[in-house]
Amino acid sequence: MKRGLRVVKTVPVTSATLAGSSVPENEHPVWSAASTYTKGQRVILGHEVYEAVAETGNTNKDPKTEAAYWARVGYTNLWRAFDLSSTTRTQFDSDAWFELSPGQAISSVVLRGLAAVTKVRLTMTHPAYGVVHEHEAFIGSELTESSWYAWTFEPRVARATFEYHGLPSYPGATLRIELEGGADAGVGVVAIGKLREFGIGVSLGMRIGLMDFSRKQRDEYGDVFLKQGDYADTASFTVVVANDQLNNVRALVTSLRGTPCLWSPSDRWETTTVWGFFQNFVVTIQYATHSECAIDLEGLT
Repeated sequence: MKRGLRVVKTVPVTSATLAGSSVPENEHPVWSAASTYTKGQRVILGHEVYEAVAETGNTNKDPKTEAAYWARVGYTNLWRAFDLSSTTRTQFDSDAWFELSPGQAISSVVLRGLAAVTKVRLTMTHPAYGVVHEHEAFIGSELTESSWYAWTFEPRVARATFEYHGLPSYPGATLRIELEGGADAGVGVVAIGKLREFGIGVSLGMRIGLMDFSRKQRDEYGDVFLKQGDYADTASFTVVVANDQLNNVRALVTSLRGTPCLWSPSDRWETTTVWGFFQNFVVTIQYATHSECAIDLEGLT
C-alpha cells in the first residue's frame, strides 16, 4: 500500500529527561573548583569529559570556559547514546537500561549504531495506571543480498538499527528501554519522538547516497594517503501532497528546522531511511489538486 513520507521528530534528552540508567557515569572524577589538576588528568563536567593541558596553575579554572587549561575530549560513556551520532557508542557488558521521562506524549523509539545487541525490551509505565505498554523484539542478523550463494556462503551481518512506532499516548509516562547483548555491546543513538506522516506518496526517482569524510591526499610524487573516516547518508526525493494540505505540510517541515529526525520515505528499501536533518524544501504547485514537494536530506554521522 502506498504511503506518504514518515518522519519522527525527536524529543531532546536532557539531564531532566533521563530518569535513570544502569550505565554509570564515573569513568573520571567530577570536576571540582577546589582541586588542583596537573597536565593529563581528566574530569567530568556536565556529561562531558575534559583533559587538563596546562602544566601549572589549574585551580578553579572552569573547563567549559578556560581553553588555556582544558581541552574537551568528548561525551561520557553514558551520554554518547544521546549525542546524536551513531559512531560514538555507549558501551556496556551484556545488558543495559535507560529510563526516560519526556513529559509529553511520544509514539516512537529509534536506536542507531547497535553493536552486539540481540534483544530490545520496551516498558511504558504511568504513575496513575501502572504498566500501560510492553514490547519485546529480537535483533537478528541478515544477509547482505538475497541469493542462494549469499545464503550458502556469505556471513550474516548483525542489524545496527531498531525502530518502534507503537507507543500509546501517555504524556506523564516513563519509558524504560532495556538492551541485551554480548560482552562488547553498545548503542550509538537512543532517541524518542513523535511519528508524523504527510503526503500522498513519494515519487519514483529518489536519489540516495553518502558524504564521505575519509582523508584522501596525494603528495607531489603522486603517492596517495588514505585514511577511512565517518560518512553521512544523503537522500533527495519528491513527495506528492494534496493542495489543501500544503499549509499544514509547510508548517510541519518548518518546525523541523535544525532538528534531528528519522526520515522514512519507503517501507520497501530500508537504505532510504535517513537519520539526520533536511537541507532544502521546495514546493512546486503544479496541478489543480496536488503539488510536488522536493526535499534534500543530510544524515548525521
